[in-house]
Amino acid sequence: MNEEDIKTMFKLMKEYSEEEMDQWDSWKFDSKYGKVYISFDRKSNGYEDSYHDISELLKQEKNKKS
Repeated sequence: MNEEDIKTMFKLMKEYSEEEMDQWDSWKFDSKYGKVYISFDRKSNGYEDSYHDISELLKQEKNKKS
């Protein structure tokens, strides 16, 4: 994936969280390395500082569109 693909993925995840998701969602799929599990929550499942904050990246993308 290139940088633009990753930004698009994050943008779509944000839209999903604001338009479709209620409190949480969990997904799994097979990859060439085995199963991948994704938990999508409105609460942290660990320490807040263990998460990568992509808020600024999303703001930059929004400002580019405006």
